[in-house]
Amino acid sequence: MEDVNCESPAYCHILLEWVRSWDANTRFGILLDRLKDSAAQEHVTPTAKWRYMMQHNQWRHLLEWIRLAYKADNTSEVSWPYNTVPTQEMIDMLSDGCPTYVLQILLEELARRGVFPTKIFKRKEKILEILGLTHLVIDKPHVLDLHSEGHNIDMQTYHTYVITYLLEKELHAILYYYLDFYSLDSTLVRNLCSNLEPEKQRHLDLVLCFRDVPLHDAESSLVFQVSLSNARYQHHMGTLNIMDMIDQGHITQAISSLVLSPYSLTDVSILYMYL
Repeated sequence: MEDVNCESPAYCHILLEWVRSWDANTRFGILLDRLKDSAAQEHVTPTAKWRYMMQHNQWRHLLEWIRLAYKADNTSEVSWPYNTVPTQEMIDMLSDGCPTYVLQILLEELARRGVFPTKIFKRKEKILEILGLTHLVIDKPHVLDLHSEGHNIDMQTYHTYVITYLLEKELHAILYYYLDFYSLDSTLVRNLCSNLEPEKQRHLDLVLCFRDVPLHDAESSLVFQVSLSNARYQHHMGTLNIMDMIDQGHITQAISSLVLSPYSLTDVSILYMYL
């Protein structure tokens, strides 16, 4: 009997056993090379088509896909595959399958629609960087609210990211504007940022106290809290009251804090014991 692997001038046998290990996307990718632009491509899965475009660096087609798939008026008039919204699995492929400059272009386009690869969810600096490049750090309605599906970042988590970042960079003026822009309640902000370092907590407390004064018609008790918060910030202390100021020799500051305090004049007389 003739060996099945023998060769002759007429034919030869080639073992293709390794083909069986190909996954569906690999098989579809080979088909796409043969099908080119024929209508038969519609029988290929969108994931395989997306992967094929990545592997062939067809980033302009990927960009068009993102823009058309997420359009509010996406209709049947949009041809396949651009009428298919990319799945999270497809989005995650970009992180490992695209050149850096292409990845940045696609990530910015996705960010405008509130969509991010899973890896970025774990890196708040990267989220803020991408949203910063697309001018979407501060926006209303925010893209994370418009497309809440497909990611695990709600607006409260996002507020925590931004507030923490602004405190780390000591951008207090921008923080003040950010809190006002979203009308964030001081109690909510303190709860969201309860795990800050003591120094950052003092900075946040000072900004919140200054912000609360005009919001409540400059009530004397709030002005008093601003004074105490300012003293804590100046003297790098987590807690500080009038008696602490007196004990540390800050008599003038203690008197000025008491001017609009909710305490009675009897409390003020304590000061004269130290003058």
